[in-house]
Amino acid sequence: MKQEDTDALEGGWSRSYRRRQGQLTRAQRLALRELSPRFLLDASWGVTLDLPAAFGRQGRVVLEVGFGMGENLLAQAERLPDTDIVGVEVHTPGLGSVMRALDERALPNVRVVRRDVIELLARHVPDASFDEVWIFFPEPWPREKDVHRRLMRTELLDLLARRMRPGGELRLATDVRAYAEYALEVLDAHPRFTNLSARDDGLAARPEWRPMTKYESRGVERGRPSHDLWFGLLA
Repeated sequence: MKQEDTDALEGGWSRSYRRRQGQLTRAQRLALRELSPRFLLDASWGVTLDLPAAFGRQGRVVLEVGFGMGENLLAQAERLPDTDIVGVEVHTPGLGSVMRALDERALPNVRVVRRDVIELLARHVPDASFDEVWIFFPEPWPREKDVHRRLMRTELLDLLARRMRPGGELRLATDVRAYAEYALEVLDAHPRFTNLSARDDGLAARPEWRPMTKYESRGVERGRPSHDLWFGLLA
């Protein structure tokens, strides 16, 4: 692991997610026990992921950060059978639910990993691993005193710039306008990322391929429409 990859961790990376584990259902617990060998990637200490070996092929790979209960992850797995998708999540109910659904739907192109994304990128992923990265509805941390916990930070972008392939794309969605504006500012300031949207406000149109999840639907009903960002990684 290169020294620059450890800077965020050694500098005291603030946790970007809330600890809300929730109760595992019997089905989720069973899936975690029986399906982990097939779908859960080993990101234990000292392990570097071999994604071509995990998927049994060399091809286009997408990383979804914080997939929750997996609504988008599963929809994209069905839409993009020739693309391999790695989902990173810290909460076990979502991991269990997704593995169960992958088994029931016979979807071979998804692997999941339980790890903070910064730890995953800094310690377990080789350079140029991902063609696209999705970060949909991250914890907004709306209070001023918690801004330092927001996932969209320079440290994350530095890691993504090394772990993504040149020309790769970063997609972000949030239902908090202030977070979208904050993320836009952070991305615009980074020398390796360029805005692919032609809109005057810098935001992007909502991609038609992204499903309307239960979370997003509730936001829309409560007057919180989604805001999308679309950036590319420069060579």
